[in-house]
Amino acid sequence: MNFLSNESGFTLIEMSIALVITSIIALIAGVIVVSATRDLNRGNQQIRLQQDLSLAGELLTNAIRTSDCDSTWIYSDQTASEEVNSGSCLKVSSLSMFYKDGDDLVVQNDSGVTQILLISCVDTLNFYRETAADSLKCIKFRIALRQNEYTIAADSKVYFRN
Repeated sequence: MNFLSNESGFTLIEMSIALVITSIIALIAGVIVVSATRDLNRGNQQIRLQQDLSLAGELLTNAIRTSDCDSTWIYSDQTASEEVNSGSCLKVSSLSMFYKDGDDLVVQNDSGVTQILLISCVDTLNFYRETAADSLKCIKFRIALRQNEYTIAADSKVYFRN
C-alpha cells in the first residue's frame, strides 16, 4: 500500500482558506450594497423635500399674487380670530386659508373643506405683512420642511399684483 499517492484535488486547508477569502469578499460587497442603498434613500428623501418645498412655495405665491392686499389677512392660527402682522395662518380673499396643522400644511376653502397639501413634514410656516420702501405692499413667508435628519427652508417675498 502506498499512502503517499499522488492524488489531485484540494486539501482541507486550501478549502478553508478559499472559504475565508470568499466570505471576506462577500462581506465587503454586502457593506457596499447597504451603504449605496442608504445613500440612495437619503438622496431620494432630499429630492422629495425639495419638490414639496417648491410646490408649497408656488401655491402660496400664486395665491398671494392673485389676491388683493385689502382682502388678505394674517392670523396667529387657523381659528382666524384676530388679525396680526405676523402669524402662521394666511387667509387669501374669502377663497382659501393656508395654515400649519401639526406637521401638515393645510388649505381650507371658503366652504370649510380642508385639504392637506403636505403631510408630516412642515416644521415652520410663518407669514409677515410688509410695506416695502417703494410703498408696494407684500407678504413675506417662511416655510421649513423636515424629514428625519433633513431640513430645508425657503423665505419668499411676494408682492400683490394690484
